[in-house]
Amino acid sequence: MPTAIHSASLPLDSLVDITSQRDLDNLIQVTASILQEHLDIVAIRVFRQHTADTDWDCFYQSTQSDRHQHAWLVSTTPITAQSPAHLGLIRYQTEGTFRVYGFPINGWTGVALIVELYADHPLEDDLELISIVLKVVDNLLSVLRQAHCDTLTGLLNRRSFDDRFAQLMVASAARQREIQQNERRLDCANCPCWLAICDIDHFKRINDTFGHVYGDEVLMLLAKLFMDNFREADCIFRFGGEEFVVMLSPCPVLHVHMVLERLRDSVARYAFPQVGQVTISIGYARIVQHVAPSDLIGQADQALYYAKEHGRNQVQCFHALLEQGLLSEPAKHDDMELF
Repeated sequence: MPTAIHSASLPLDSLVDITSQRDLDNLIQVTASILQEHLDIVAIRVFRQHTADTDWDCFYQSTQSDRHQHAWLVSTTPITAQSPAHLGLIRYQTEGTFRVYGFPINGWTGVALIVELYADHPLEDDLELISIVLKVVDNLLSVLRQAHCDTLTGLLNRRSFDDRFAQLMVASAARQREIQQNERRLDCANCPCWLAICDIDHFKRINDTFGHVYGDEVLMLLAKLFMDNFREADCIFRFGGEEFVVMLSPCPVLHVHMVLERLRDSVARYAFPQVGQVTISIGYARIVQHVAPSDLIGQADQALYYAKEHGRNQVQCFHALLEQGLLSEPAKHDDMELF
């Protein structure tokens, strides 16, 4: 059985591992793994919010297989979800002697993550160290958000695109290998990932007519609509100005078109304060292995400009336009780096 950690016995290389992380998800997973390794606990689970509402997703879980198994270990909702909007400790007693220790970690608009430790004995001797470690994580997350996220909307920024794209390609390749190894055809085998570029129609007119303050409000509200319409696994970027990029995880072509149409319709029906109706045009393309990000951006961009030139407030697919002879293949790039 592992020995409970104390402030004098936590290996310094564990803190080095934590502070060396430059990816938000990896930071959380490495920290959780270290706590699991050094604490005598039944399980550790990390939850994050889907959007600004109260929906939660358990994206990390580690359970000792030889210890107790309980229904609440498979719940998608944290037991300590009613935690306050600051980093602190909430302890809950559950199922007799079992204890759940919840540590909320802040985002820009309140609690973004909840780390829950499940123990069959008191952890009071270790709480100070756990709180310090998670406070370090909280500070690092703030730094990473500033580096990887757009300060106005909270979406991922342009500089983080290449890293996310590379992660998506690695995951996609692993998925294809798993399908081949299983020697069976899965329903998702032919479901590619997708890249969409969304641009606000006549955004300059909005800024010129109502001022940049209302223009910024349109961008913030639009970001919220984006987050409400996409899945947790989808990556949403603000590329600057009025342009947004979305990397969608595997889904069929009919589904991706439906999702993008739903977004376009949600924006068109939304009543923006003072401004009124705002519309967006969208172009998208299929993500293909070994194709440079710059080429994929070029394909989606061609579909976007076709939408702009043919009435705006519409969704266009590059490959469908190509098949119809309405577009031609853009010039390819030899480099694999977009920025």
